[in-house]
Amino acid sequence: MEDEKLETLLDEKFSEMKLWVADQISGQISGVNTRMDAGFRRVGVELEQLNHSMQQNNELIHAVDEKLESFRAETKYDFKTTRGLIGTSNAGLLERIGELAKTRS
Repeated sequence: MEDEKLETLLDEKFSEMKLWVADQISGQISGVNTRMDAGFRRVGVELEQLNHSMQQNNELIHAVDEKLESFRAETKYDFKTTRGLIGTSNAGLLERIGELAKTRS
């Protein structure tokens, strides 16, 4: 009879412990899930911000490329104009030198 009472008491205590352990594990899992959900939301927000920053950088790079191409075209034109002016000036100087050389001889 004593053994049966002891066995029943132990069964009750083990059942209580099982429930307690199950509740503790469930609570910890819920906490982990909550923290993971918050972490995933934070990562999602950070990825959106990173994507936005990358789009802004791409737009800025495109704008710089356009300005650089414009500068190149303008500089090319300026060099052609300068070469033309130098060529005209040199032609005039050569003509004068030629005239001076004729008058001295």
